[in-house]
Amino acid sequence: MAGIIVALSGQTMPLLINAWLRYLGKISYSCYLIHFAVLSLVLKYFKIDISLFAHHVNSLSSLENFFIYLKITVMTLVITTGISTLTLHLVENPGIALGRRLIERLNKAS
Repeated sequence: MAGIIVALSGQTMPLLINAWLRYLGKISYSCYLIHFAVLSLVLKYFKIDISLFAHHVNSLSSLENFFIYLKITVMTLVITTGISTLTLHLVENPGIALGRRLIERLNKAS
């Protein structure tokens, strides 16, 4: 982490500083709240019992394991990003606006 901070202090790195990662930062709180629920749904959709899967890992090749985990990760990321985008616009932003209006009224009243 320290290396990344030092590298970014001198110049921007497009791999680390880009529009997609900035957007992910905007929706990160919603992602944090819902990603485990989404992961659970993805595992159920693919009928993967993670506890049973862990016992059978050795019976699969490393490449097969990689692609199984990659599929789970990508699906979870895509679904989480979609739902978090909705919650940003339907819950978070209206809640923040309501909070600002409330604070403005309280400041005017005092």
